[in-house]
Amino acid sequence: GSSGDNEMLLEGFQPNANLRELWIRGYRGERIPSWLDDNHYFSNLEEIFIVNWGTCVCFGAFGRLPHLKRLDLKRLDIGGLSNLEYVESTTTDPSALSAAVLFPRLEVLILRCLPKLKGWRTMCASSSSVAGPIIFPRLRYIQLRSVGLEIVPEEFQGLSSLQYLGI
Repeated sequence: GSSGDNEMLLEGFQPNANLRELWIRGYRGERIPSWLDDNHYFSNLEEIFIVNWGTCVCFGAFGRLPHLKRLDLKRLDIGGLSNLEYVESTTTDPSALSAAVLFPRLEVLILRCLPKLKGWRTMCASSSSVAGPIIFPRLRYIQLRSVGLEIVPEEFQGLSSLQYLGI
C-alpha cells in the first residue's frame, strides 16, 4: 500500500510494553511509529532488527532505551533503507545532550547496505562548548557494510570496549 497506509497500520500495531525483541521488515512509511520512539514504553527492549524500510530518512531516539543490547539495521533487497541518512535524531536543547548515557547497554551494532548514510546523529543547534553525552560505553562489535559514510562519525571514536570491527 501507500506510505500513509503503512504508517497507520504500524501505528495501530503497538506491541506489548514487555517486548524484548522487535523485528520490522518491509515497512514503507516515511515516519517511525510514535510507540517506537517512546523509550519509557519499551524499557525492556533488548534487540531491534529493522530490515528494508524504504523511505525513512532518520529514526528516532533508540539511544535512550535502557536495555538495548543489539541494533541491526540493514537492507536485503533493492529500495530497503536506501534513504536512511541518520540513525538518531537529536534535540536542539543543549542541556538534554549531556543528561544521560546513550546506548548504555548496546553491545552489537550492525549497519548494512545504507548507501545514503551521512552520520549517526542529525546535527543539533547546540553550543560546541557543551559536553556531549557518553555514547556506546559497552559496544564490543561493529559491522559496517556498504554504508555511505565519508568520515568516521565522532560517536565511533574512542570506543574502549570494542573487540570487533568489520568494515
